[in-house]
Amino acid sequence: RPASVATITPVVTAKVPAESRPPRPDNDQQVIDWWRSEEKPRGIGLGPDGRYARWFHGLISREDSEVMLTGQPLGAYLIRVSARIWGYTISFVDSDRYKHFLIDAVEGHYSVFGVEARAHPDLNTLIKFHENFPVSKTGVKLTKAIGEANNRSLQPLIA
Repeated sequence: RPASVATITPVVTAKVPAESRPPRPDNDQQVIDWWRSEEKPRGIGLGPDGRYARWFHGLISREDSEVMLTGQPLGAYLIRVSARIWGYTISFVDSDRYKHFLIDAVEGHYSVFGVEARAHPDLNTLIKFHENFPVSKTGVKLTKAIGEANNRSLQPLIA
């Protein structure tokens, strides 16, 4: 296997029950611990080929995501681990600006706050859905995943 290919590996960490977690993460380390214990074992962020998906990013800022989206077409997107909630943020190019919607990750289901009541079993399914149905009220659908195959922002999560 090439050295640049990141694949999921088992992690031994204690799973923190949702009811014992604070309502929001207090710091980046709590987010990393949550992702390693709950999301990584479920394969969240992996594409169908078992590698981390191009669109999946670690804890990057809103500003960094906008830099990555600069010059990209309508509907270009990335998903980053959120430091604000136990979940993710989908950042995308909309008709008038960049938008950043929170994706709630509750009890193994994923839904975009404020857009839909539909719960998806994983992020890949959520993306496929929004490639066919609008992700925003302006009617924008997801069109192009933004990222690189060996994404450095994932290192704190998978290290």
